[in-house]
Amino acid sequence: MNETKHECIVLRTRNTGEMNKIVILFSRESGKESVIAYGARKMQNRFGSSLEIFTHGNALIKEGRKTGMPTLDQMDIISSSYDLFSDYTVSAHLYYYSELLNTILQDGLTEENIFRLTIEMLRGFKLSLSADLVSAYFELWLLKFIGALPDYKICHHCKRPLSNQQFLYASVEGYLFCKECERNGVEKGKQFNGNMYNIIGIIFENKIDNAILRNLKVGKTDVTEWTNLLFEQTLEKELKSFRNLRAIREY
Repeated sequence: MNETKHECIVLRTRNTGEMNKIVILFSRESGKESVIAYGARKMQNRFGSSLEIFTHGNALIKEGRKTGMPTLDQMDIISSSYDLFSDYTVSAHLYYYSELLNTILQDGLTEENIFRLTIEMLRGFKLSLSADLVSAYFELWLLKFIGALPDYKICHHCKRPLSNQQFLYASVEGYLFCKECERNGVEKGKQFNGNMYNIIGIIFENKIDNAILRNLKVGKTDVTEWTNLLFEQTLEKELKSFRNLRAIREY
């Protein structure tokens, strides 16, 4: 029986049978995949805490018998995210991102950029960066990688540069347009704060642990109100885990 080693992140688990778990992994080599961990629900089992959500590790996976689900034989932890869940705000973000990634990713499709982004997101939380900054960083980059981020440099209507001027976004489609077009009666939209353009630019020019990014002040709804609209448009639904997160962001 063939056995392969995958660097992966645990996205979700669910119980199956009396003692087993189905584990949804996001691997660097093969994207999202579901495996079965036999005996993972026993009091004394070989997996320990390695199957907790957002554990980063090396998984040893065996091919399933005939057409059956592959078997998770071993999971060696590279980095645990267990301690992050002691923070209520961070845990709400992580449960949302678990569901978001599980919904966006396709089985068996390699997504190297998104894998590295997820590692960066976890690193940001472990560095105790603000949840607002980490979420803006992760959500903007994720939208860009899946091709759902509108052009933030050009007005959707008149095609003039948006630069540092005040601009708005369409309340349904989420594209950006300038104040001049609103004044001319082309469309009414929702207002960003005046620093929005700079926030987007700095996020796309720096890594999560860069000192410039660490000092960036991001409010609770500066970016994420817009990114959530874009995710809803892309997925054509609101994810259940977002309801709890939205209450935190609006508090």
